[in-house]
Amino acid sequence: PNAAMRPLTEEEMTTFFEKLAKYIGRNIRHLLDRKDGNYCFRLQKDRVYYASETLVRKAQSVPKENLAAFGTCFGKFTRTRKFRLE
Repeated sequence: PNAAMRPLTEEEMTTFFEKLAKYIGRNIRHLLDRKDGNYCFRLQKDRVYYASETLVRKAQSVPKENLAAFGTCFGKFTRTRKFRLE
């Protein structure tokens, strides 16, 4: 698996949002439409993290070997590319 932090692909985003919608429904929009800044989802080591864009920019300056985690982990993609919430 690729350890580099990156945005989710279209397929990953669809799988992730479908699973998340089963638990929080339309409230997903509250995660992205926030008044206190811009937030996004990023993938690192098959785990989906939720973080502010400011934190993501800072985390990108850390070498990938040294970056354990950043933001809030929502879950991970399994080897069969299904998403499991944590």
